[in-house]
Amino acid sequence: MNHQRETDLAGFGGDVSAQTAWAMSKGELRNEFGEGYYRSYIEPLDLAAEEDGAYVFVARNGRTQREWLDEKARASIVARMAAHMQSMRPIPVRICEYRDLSPILRDCLEQSPSAPTPAGVGGEPPRAAPARAFWKGRFETFCEGPSNQKALRMARLVAERSGSLKIVLFSGQPGVGKTHLAEAIANAALARDPGLEVRVISGQRFTEDFVDAVSRKRDPAAFKAYLRSADILIIDDVPRVAGRKATEEELYDTILAVLDRGGTVVLTAASALTGFGERLSHHFSCATECAIDLPDQPLRRQILDSLVTQRAGEYDGFGVTPEALDMIAERMPVSGRELDGALSQVFAEWLNGEGAVCLERAEEALRSKLPDRERRVTVDMIKAAVAKHYSMSVAELLRKTREKAVSHPRQMAMYLSTKHTTLSLPNIARLFGGYDHTTVLYAKRKVAELLLTCAQTQRDAEQVVKLLRQPN
Repeated sequence: MNHQRETDLAGFGGDVSAQTAWAMSKGELRNEFGEGYYRSYIEPLDLAAEEDGAYVFVARNGRTQREWLDEKARASIVARMAAHMQSMRPIPVRICEYRDLSPILRDCLEQSPSAPTPAGVGGEPPRAAPARAFWKGRFETFCEGPSNQKALRMARLVAERSGSLKIVLFSGQPGVGKTHLAEAIANAALARDPGLEVRVISGQRFTEDFVDAVSRKRDPAAFKAYLRSADILIIDDVPRVAGRKATEEELYDTILAVLDRGGTVVLTAASALTGFGERLSHHFSCATECAIDLPDQPLRRQILDSLVTQRAGEYDGFGVTPEALDMIAERMPVSGRELDGALSQVFAEWLNGEGAVCLERAEEALRSKLPDRERRVTVDMIKAAVAKHYSMSVAELLRKTREKAVSHPRQMAMYLSTKHTTLSLPNIARLFGGYDHTTVLYAKRKVAELLLTCAQTQRDAEQVVKLLRQPN
């Protein structure tokens, strides 16, 4: 067979190409089958090429999708494609899974300029060959540090299909990398085994698709089969499902179905899972939880280097001086997402000048994101922030005792008072209840030593500084 002649991504020819006809048909199929069926089965269907007189479609999500399309939608696809291409005969359609494609068709799919690009955050199904990254997150681009080390190791085990892991929860405030890790699991798992059924969906979309299937009085079997057939089911921001009884029950049944077939469920949330009904809460209490904290200063610097490299690959000549990056890492104890936003602001400054962005230009560009420059920090503010971080009252913080649970936070507050105010040691000692200035000096030296050797102390100090920099 002369594949160079018979394999053509543009289709048979004519006024409307096959790709254009398929794009037009998808909108019509969406109306015909409804949003739930469309998202689950029709949207993740790619027109790969024309071969041997038939159009080859690839069901990216495997056997369940292919079987549903063959049984329920093939006739509609044929009819709508023929209508748009003004064909006087039925359009031959073949629906297959990626692993069933010939090597030539795989090349056609990967090299097609019209092939959809990998999806980002939001849980869209994969849109290309399993050898490539379907979602944005990858282990290779995840910056590792003390705040996320345990979670990263756990994510790799999930991707390797460790049999002992049933439900895994990645928790942490927005922007610390939970979604990145979840997507990296999906990409790595498919790279190891292209035949796996991997599903990535957000809690919001889970709710919307289920409500759509029920409210339109359609058979929700398609929605259920799509998720319950997963070997790895990833639900990003799962708390968005809480509070809706019918949706919670569907989520409960879905999780049970995945676990019963030997699959793994991966969840992400900002904190411990609360607000769910009794049955779901019981299952979630059995989850293996990995908390991700805010990055420390060295990790923030590593993240910034990675972001600069990515941006420089897109825009020739873009650069930021090491001094500027050091300043951002030191003065912005924030999440990776917020660092990305800060770098975007620095990028805008680069567009208005020449050469790498220096320290002074970076400070000017980030003036609105560095509130500590304008906000006067007082000892009272420091005491309140330290007490809040350590879950105690200010009165308890000032209690004269050598108990470590009290003395260590108090020493932290004294240390930060020497760093963030211009008061003398005797004045700081007076504001802490009449201590001698030597007590403040001892606290300053002790905490400074701990900051060099203790990762937990580093994180504590950075969390308190972040509280200080938050607007009133």
